[in-house]
Amino acid sequence: MWQRLLLLLGVGYLRENMASSALTTSDIDSILYEHNESRKSVQPTAADMEYMVWNEKLAAIAQDWADQCVYTHNILREKLFKSSVGENIYFTLEKYRAGEETKRWFEEGRKYSYTNNSCSDKKCGHYTQLVWAKSREIGCGVKKCDIVQGLGWRNSYVVVCDYSPRGNTAYQKPYTAGTPCSQCQDGNKTCYDSLCGNPNRPRKAENMKTTEVASSILDLEAFDGEPLVMDQPEFDKKVPTPVITDSKDVMCSKKTRRKFCKKCKLARGRHVCKRCRRSGRENGRSCRQCRHCQRCKHCRKHM
Repeated sequence: MWQRLLLLLGVGYLRENMASSALTTSDIDSILYEHNESRKSVQPTAADMEYMVWNEKLAAIAQDWADQCVYTHNILREKLFKSSVGENIYFTLEKYRAGEETKRWFEEGRKYSYTNNSCSDKKCGHYTQLVWAKSREIGCGVKKCDIVQGLGWRNSYVVVCDYSPRGNTAYQKPYTAGTPCSQCQDGNKTCYDSLCGNPNRPRKAENMKTTEVASSILDLEAFDGEPLVMDQPEFDKKVPTPVITDSKDVMCSKKTRRKFCKKCKLARGRHVCKRCRRSGRENGRSCRQCRHCQRCKHCRKHM
C-alpha cells in the first residue's frame, strides 16, 4: 500500500535519498564475472547474447530496495530508471559471497527446456532473466537484515539485482539459439568471449544525490538452515483476471460442475451434480459468503 502511495506522490523522495551501493569493487567484479560466464554457457548456445556491464543507477535503485528488507519486488524501479527494468531477488541465511546468487539462479536452468520454452516446475524465472539476451546492463545491492518483512527470517541477507532492458517477456525465448555472436543486435559486431559487446564500455550513471552507506556488508558467521529463498520476477504480459458478468458453468473434477452464484458471482466450493441439473436445482454448495446460496442435499456425496 505504501508503495502505491509513493507512486501517487511521485518518486522525488526516493531519488533524493537513493542509497549508494554497499558492494565493493571486488564484489561487483565477481557478480559481473558470474553473470557473463553464465550467459556464455547456455545450452543451446546463443547467437545474440549481449555482454553484460554494470550500471551505477541500477545499482543505486537495487541497493535502495535491498535496504527495505521486504519479501517483494520494487514496483517503483521503472519509474526511477525511466526505462524497462527486470529484477531478481535472493535471500540467504548464510554469509553472503558475491556471485553466489548468480550461481543459484543459473542452476534453475536445469528445469528449463529451450525447445518448449517452459520450466518443469514453473520456477526458473531467475534463470531466464539472467540469460535474457537483450538485458545488457545490471546493478545490484545487498543488505544484511535484522528481519525480512513477509518472510520472517532474522539476521539474513537480501540481494537485489536489476536488469535493463528487462527480460521475461511472455511467450518469448530468452535468446536466439545459434553460433555465438552470429546475430548480434543493434549493429554491435564486436564479439568478446562468445558474447556480443565490448567489456570496456564505461559504467553508466546519472547525477543523483546519494547518502553514504557502509562500503561492504557486515561480516557474520554462517547460519545453519535453509540457505535461500527466491522470489519470481514478473512477466511483462500479465493475464488479466476474468470478470464474471453472468452465471455460467465451469468444468471441474469427479464428474461434477461448479456453478457461479447469480448473486455474488463467486464459485468457491459450489458443485452441482448431474442429479441436481436434471431436477432443475442450481444452487449447490454454499459459497459461505452469500446468503442467497444454499447447500444442495443431493450434492453432499460429492463434497
